[in-house]
Amino acid sequence: PTAAIAMEYYDPSTSTYVSSDTLDIELSPSTFKTGALRVTASTNSPTGMKLSMNDSDSNNALIEQGDNQSSPAKPYISSITSNTTIADATDSGNAFSNNTWGYAFTDTTVGSSAAPAVPLTYSQIPTTETLLRETETLGDNAYILTAAVRAGRDMTAGIYKDQLTFTVIANPLPRVYSALHTMNNK
Repeated sequence: PTAAIAMEYYDPSTSTYVSSDTLDIELSPSTFKTGALRVTASTNSPTGMKLSMNDSDSNNALIEQGDNQSSPAKPYISSITSNTTIADATDSGNAFSNNTWGYAFTDTTVGSSAAPAVPLTYSQIPTTETLLRETETLGDNAYILTAAVRAGRDMTAGIYKDQLTFTVIANPLPRVYSALHTMNNK
């Protein structure tokens, strides 16, 4: 006897939408400020997806972009080094050290634009790909990335930049076998 097996193949797709290409936060010395971006990740895979983020150049500092510096080392704002919870919108408890930044990543509903309420726990900016969320269902998933920065009195005036990369990968699908036929060759 011989058997014929048909295997169904499904090619899932993913997409990511970020509400803006840049997140501008205006700072002045000795202030704590936040800004937020909306990140929407989608998949048509019935098994869901993984959403990851990493710093695109593995240097997780905000680097000053001007050429008005006389020294070869540009001023920078370091990433925080451990999870830090901020109790209020102004960080009145000074949980962030001077000249540091971090991020919080929170769930939201599709269509909502509200920033998350405090307290909020901020994390170190990842230098390698870091899993932010994993879903087990298809569809749109909306999140808020909140960046927070504390400027010190000694911070050099300028524009400080870094680039984060988001990656969405569909979860693997189980193989589906169908139409199993047995033929008897006699």
